[in-house]
Amino acid sequence: MTDTMTHYSNMLTTLPTKLYSAAFPSPDESPSSQDLMILVSTIAVMWAAIFSVLHRYLHPYAMRQQWLTDAMGREYDRVGLSMCK
Repeated sequence: MTDTMTHYSNMLTTLPTKLYSAAFPSPDESPSSQDLMILVSTIAVMWAAIFSVLHRYLHPYAMRQQWLTDAMGREYDRVGLSMCK
């Protein structure tokens, strides 16, 4: 059990360095596919978290704006009608 914990602890402490070296490699080395996959996964999780937080705080504000809900309804009707034709 402690070997697994040590492995994950080491992996978490070296993660920022791995991300930086994968994003900005030096001219004489290239990142491995594992490093690139970690970089892409980290960026995806970061953007998902940002959009989740923004949605949570901006959605109630946007639903209180009458002009915005009217515009969304018009756009929905316009696109919905053109798809049915």
